Amino acid sequence: HKLPFSFFEDNETGQLMSRIMNDVSIMQSTITRLLKELIQNSITLIALLGWVFYLKWDWALISITLFPVMILPVGNIARKLKRLSHKGQEILADLSSTIIESFSGVKVVRAFGMESMEQQKFNDFSGVFLKVMKKNVKYVEITSPFLELVGVMSSSIILWYGGFQVLTDKVSQGTFIAFIVGLFMMYTPLRLLFKIYTNIQSSLAGAERVFSILDMDEENIKEGIHKLPEFK
Repeated sequence: HKLPFSFFEDNETGQLMSRIMNDVSIMQSTITRLLKELIQNSITLIALLGWVFYLKWDWALISITLFPVMILPVGNIARKLKRLSHKGQEILADLSSTIIESFSGVKVVRAFGMESMEQQKFNDFSGVFLKVMKKNVKYVEITSPFLELVGVMSSSIILWYGGFQVLTDKVSQGTFIAFIVGLFMMYTPLRLLFKIYTNIQSSLAGAERVFSILDMDEENIKEGIHKLPEFK
């Protein structure tokens, strides 16, 4: 994939190095680490969902009525994570560019006494990057208590409604206990799937930066326009 020379003039070396190394590394980590977890937790969730529907389909329907409520806030969190990841990778690219320029131009930096200025530039980028990463972690971790709240509300409804049916001998105690256990076991794969979804959204920011380079038009080199005259 040959890019025009103007591309390298308009983009700093550190920016390009960050896209090649950091962004690609994030994509690779997401594919290798999350794909296995995605398959495992999806199968577990489907199996548990089938189990609770087999035990008491009407209770299962009541239990999952609250879960669509999570889609909107989790989707909003995922979009924010994607923007934060994109911003964080841009700052990391600026940080890499600053380091590379300082190392490659160390003689100029020393000659003009610019060490403090370069150090301040590094500290500024590091501080902004730290703030972005803190926000990223906050949004990732906020999904767990939200899922717990929805899970508690769903379980409370079943405990009240199902407990009443057990007391009136409409449902056996064994079925009631098995359903509650299956319902609580669904929480873990569901929580992990939502976390995987947010991680995938974060990695998409790096993928967009990589593919923005791959999708660029190649340099159009015209060959054979002028015929070289013969010489002796």
